[in-house]
Amino acid sequence: MTLSAKDLLEWTRGLNILYVEDDQALRASTHALLANFFDPIDIAEDGAIGLKMTREKDYDLIITDIRMPNMDGIEMSREIKAQNFETPILVISAHDEASYLMELINIGVDSFLSKPLDLKHLLPALNKLCHGIQLKKQEKEYQEKLAQLNRDKDKFFSIISHDLKSPFNGIMGLLELLSSEDNDFSKKEAAIASSEIYLAAKRFYSLLENLLDWSRMQQGKVEPHAVVVNLESLIEDRVDILKAFANQKTITLRNNISADFEVFADQTMTGSVIHNLVSNGIKFTHKGGKINLDAEYQGDYILIRVTDSGVGMKPETVEQLFRIDISHSTLGTANEKGTGLGLQLCKEMVELQGGSLGVESTLGTGTCFYFTLPKPTNKTV
Repeated sequence: MTLSAKDLLEWTRGLNILYVEDDQALRASTHALLANFFDPIDIAEDGAIGLKMTREKDYDLIITDIRMPNMDGIEMSREIKAQNFETPILVISAHDEASYLMELINIGVDSFLSKPLDLKHLLPALNKLCHGIQLKKQEKEYQEKLAQLNRDKDKFFSIISHDLKSPFNGIMGLLELLSSEDNDFSKKEAAIASSEIYLAAKRFYSLLENLLDWSRMQQGKVEPHAVVVNLESLIEDRVDILKAFANQKTITLRNNISADFEVFADQTMTGSVIHNLVSNGIKFTHKGGKINLDAEYQGDYILIRVTDSGVGMKPETVEQLFRIDISHSTLGTANEKGTGLGLQLCKEMVELQGGSLGVESTLGTGTCFYFTLPKPTNKTV
């Protein structure tokens, strides 16, 4: 693949270049030519200086002369390839230096050009070298991202395994007491213990459900089925379901969204997002608090907000809220327990539908979760 000088600039931008040349006149003319593609260019006046610079800084490409005082280009190239064989080296040689080329090839030098340099010969060489450099950079970035993803998932599964074991510890402890022949539980105490077992089992089941949903999303097995959804009606249904939980803490739930708001979304996914966010608000709001739901038009999207007057969060907690490698399972204001996976699922379900989810929070004042969903278009109505 051969690029024009203009297109090549897209590949050379941001590369770290070292040019090694002892002849001042050649250095000036070659630097002027290279400056069409690279900025900045570090300069070394001989191989010894060049080698020292490569030990202090990582270079994407080294361009060097052969015959120089103190240390020539051959020895410098040998040392550089010994410390990092992947570093590309372009050697600029005179016609009478052809006898050195085989030695340079054996060292691992990547490309050769003859003096004096001209654009006709420089351009194809840079095309090949810079293409290879960018491919290696992309490969390195992918490897780093993959390694980080693996670290995050390892940490995530470590957290989940702990959360899966925790309910069982309580369940088994209570069952052991109940099944003991010499237990002296009263009927009321046995009922309380049974209730604790039920709540622990329910939390365990909820965690398993969330974990399975998250797993299916990671495997691409969950696809949204978007239809035109009346937002006010959908939210009202979810609010009705959750009012009983809110009433236990005398929390006021208010749906301020009017009937004219419609979104093009998956009804089940959107309902789950609203359910999770409102449940989260109830969990972290004190008795007598408020949770408001409202919406507004935002270009081609509808912005939906779930705002509570709860405990709020520190800025560092907000920053880490959607990271799967950090546990976010926190007791609510009435010691309610959660799975720690709900918000991550909400974020992924919203993004699957082409929207985004965010949060604003002030410690001691409350939290606002907001997300966007596409408006219906003429094609979808």
